[in-house]
Amino acid sequence: MLLLLSAAVMTVPAAAEVPEWLRTAAHVALPSYPEKTDAVILLDEQETRVKDSGEIRTTRRLAYKILRPEGRSHATFVVSFDQETKVTFLKAWSISARGEEEVKEKDAVETGFTAETLYSDLRRKIITAPSADPGSIVGYEYEQKRRPAILQDVWWIQDPNPVLRGRFVLQLPKGWEHRAVWIHHAKIEPHAGGENEWVWEVQNLQGVEDELSMPPWQAMAGRLAVTYFPREGSTGHGSWAKVGQWYGTLSAGVREVTPEIRQKVTEVTKGAASLIEKIRRLAAFAQGDIRYVSIQIGIGGYRPHAADVVLRNRYGDCKDKATLLSALLKELGLESYFVLANSGRGAVAPEFPSMLNFNHVILAISLPAEVDTASLFASSRHERLGPLLYFDPTSTFTPLGYLPTELQGSSGLLVTEQGGELVSLPVLAPSTNRLLRAAEMTLGTDGSLSGVVREIYQGA
Repeated sequence: MLLLLSAAVMTVPAAAEVPEWLRTAAHVALPSYPEKTDAVILLDEQETRVKDSGEIRTTRRLAYKILRPEGRSHATFVVSFDQETKVTFLKAWSISARGEEEVKEKDAVETGFTAETLYSDLRRKIITAPSADPGSIVGYEYEQKRRPAILQDVWWIQDPNPVLRGRFVLQLPKGWEHRAVWIHHAKIEPHAGGENEWVWEVQNLQGVEDELSMPPWQAMAGRLAVTYFPREGSTGHGSWAKVGQWYGTLSAGVREVTPEIRQKVTEVTKGAASLIEKIRRLAAFAQGDIRYVSIQIGIGGYRPHAADVVLRNRYGDCKDKATLLSALLKELGLESYFVLANSGRGAVAPEFPSMLNFNHVILAISLPAEVDTASLFASSRHERLGPLLYFDPTSTFTPLGYLPTELQGSSGLLVTEQGGELVSLPVLAPSTNRLLRAAEMTLGTDGSLSGVVREIYQGA
């Protein structure tokens, strides 16, 4: 349930308070759009200004023109923040089709997130523009002050609605550098702004129409990804190897085998006739006996909890489940590796080494050479590490040897002591998804047929 902390319910005519950038955007002539276009983005502008201290100020301005009644949803705007991010202001305005200007008088509504996350410092502010009838212009502006763990930004240039004009400004301290990568869009060179300032601009972008079973947004939408860093310091996430090193350092020491973990391995694997059966039992334990609960506070959104803590609590998120299973397997003498992944197939951009690509963690289990992998369909051979079996401890109904459909063929970051390596996750053959049907039937003297039909579904 959302907790409402503050509210703004009044609007007043305030022509002088409507910013000039919004008035300018409101008077731009529009090209013709398809009849079903609900709204058009007149301006989407983001300015990122970095200080020597590492503090980042981001200002965003966004203006919509509402074309159809279905476009009224754009009257509401949401900004997320956490303990490392402060929203210094959030404002909304509207200009009616008759030219009447209105401004939101007070601040936005502040809420928490859904109950799916047990503990989180992630919150959001929600503001609603005063008017959003067809023909109206609605505008928003906000500023964030943040100190992120990762010095990278992503500017999304595409939207379900057409974008008339987009603009991204990056200003860095003297002596800082940046790397820019375009994803799913042709490269656009920036032009110089002020001192150590770069400006990228786009115009007249078509909207991305929503379709049934379309790929995830990250797999298709155009965007600019920027990494920035001091010239004489670290180059940040400059390669996949460095991203892996960063995560390896962050997660160091969480997979230690304690007496409690040793006892649990003995208990779960008692009577198992083979090594693969022991692995299967431990995998099922991590899947079924550890309840999924997300805890996202600060850097804890990336760092897993220690394995013994997860075992004691009997809950954790994807990285916690992978951590516990890794420690359980360690007691069997098996090495395993974190694999950072994304639950949307094709969402990882190989050209942009960054933690921002990932929202999920699974495990790669190193198998001894004598293990028969014929029925372990989610396995592949690594050039240096040998046979690896990929397994998702969070996917409750995906047994050992399979991978969830959305992960198959996706890119994952294999994290080892040498750093990170982007790998392609296995694609299971169609024959691994099958229905086995067996029937025992009796034909009666009157010609009737009766019996039992058993169906066994296999696959992921």
